[in-house]
Amino acid sequence: MTGMGLMDSAYWLSWWAFELAVALLNALLVVGLGRAFTIELFAETQFSLCLVVVFLGFFAITAFGLTLTSLARAPNATAGWVVFFAGWLMGLVVVFGFPYDGDYATFWQVLFALFPWTLLTKAFQDLDLAANTAGRGGMTWADAGNCLDDTLSVSSYGCPLPVGRVLWAFAAQIVAYLALQVYLDNVVPDAMGLRQPPLYFLGPSYWLPGRFKRGNARAAEALGAAPAPAPGGDAAPGTDTGVVEAEAAMRRECEDLATGRVPAGAAAPVRVFGLRKEFPVSRRARRESGGRLGSTQAAVEGLWLGVGADTCLCVLGPNGAGKTTAINCLTGQMGATRGELLVCGHSVGDPAGLAAARRCLGVCPQFDVLHEGLTGRENLELFADIRGVPRAARAGAVGEALGAVRLLDAADVPSGAYSGGMRRRLSVAAALLGGPRVIVLDEPTTGMDPVSRRHVWALLQVSAHHTPLCALAGSPRAGDRRPAPPRPAPPRPIPRCVVPVPRARGPATLTCPPPHHDAIGDCRE
Repeated sequence: MTGMGLMDSAYWLSWWAFELAVALLNALLVVGLGRAFTIELFAETQFSLCLVVVFLGFFAITAFGLTLTSLARAPNATAGWVVFFAGWLMGLVVVFGFPYDGDYATFWQVLFALFPWTLLTKAFQDLDLAANTAGRGGMTWADAGNCLDDTLSVSSYGCPLPVGRVLWAFAAQIVAYLALQVYLDNVVPDAMGLRQPPLYFLGPSYWLPGRFKRGNARAAEALGAAPAPAPGGDAAPGTDTGVVEAEAAMRRECEDLATGRVPAGAAAPVRVFGLRKEFPVSRRARRESGGRLGSTQAAVEGLWLGVGADTCLCVLGPNGAGKTTAINCLTGQMGATRGELLVCGHSVGDPAGLAAARRCLGVCPQFDVLHEGLTGRENLELFADIRGVPRAARAGAVGEALGAVRLLDAADVPSGAYSGGMRRRLSVAAALLGGPRVIVLDEPTTGMDPVSRRHVWALLQVSAHHTPLCALAGSPRAGDRRPAPPRPAPPRPIPRCVVPVPRARGPATLTCPPPHHDAIGDCRE
């Protein structure tokens, strides 16, 4: 969802709001049922005090659990049961008096106070003690600052953790664990290997997303690692001269960026300077090839690419050539090993720049990101909200997008009941929604029937003529011969583009359609 434009702040706030509501509902049920069944701990204690204790305790435990999920990216039932039994045992230890009943070391008291279930157990002990004492009437807010012994007086052992202090500890745990969760989510590598430096929040680019930094280190590194051009600018045998000219132009822009000057193509939708992406070699492959520990393999090597406005760019290549990897690096789903990528002038390598770049992007990923329980219309309404489409214009924009991909008849059907081709069309509609400046599509016509495939490509061609965007399509089928769609007069021709495509076994040169060509995907190798 982040690749579709969802902001991290909206993601976390929505999760926290949901968990907050769940914790409040659970607290109301526990306290309400406890009073209904006249359990003394709940029936004798002041209702508001008991509700706050249970609510904060439940939410603190939830915050602790969310922090653990940031450490373990994949669900692990075994780890969950281990944490459950550890918490149960620690609560049992607190019931028997350790470490808050008696003269125990402060170290143990602080250590146990880091876990919300031990604090909740201690608070329940005090509430139960007050509720089960004859003539007491249960604990109120006035008693919350005192620890009570058997005589209901202030405890003789110094009262290390009264109920009032437990409430403050719960609040501190909630804030600390939620902040730690966000931090770990950024610094722990995700499924794609994307992560931020440990002190990412101290960098000025995180708070001030400037478009260009003086002396761009990533651009300088890409420029220094790139092989020197051929003497005299001559192309190697079998290499398209257009590729050499385009790469030379990108090198000049990279030099400007590395020295702090604003490149000539700064306002262009997409600029890729010397992209390189490496993956660690698996143990089995390393054993078969005799490689060393820590060895890597490049999936994308030396990609120099500039895409202007009103351009439809098609990328072809065999499986494993690095098409999807390059697209994932461009959209921020993967981090580049080396090189600089600019989308609408914003650096994808900076956290704030990536957030700004995603606001310019419309993405149709290789695998559909749809909610199967929602209808096609509801899915697009969700994406419209994420992309910031005004509510007054949302219904019209969603209806127009559904009509453009011929899904109006199935708009109110759950997307889980869609065929594969219909799901792809809905993903294309989501990418077009909101008028993005750059549209990135990874195999957008996979699973479509020939008629729908021609219609989608015709739709993308019309979009390239009428809006300032770039469509990047990965691996369209060579047999997709599409008739020319109706064009307004006068039509604007799609510029000719020459694209170098990286491969693991050597470079490939692809030529995209020249102006006035009738077939967008009719590129040839």
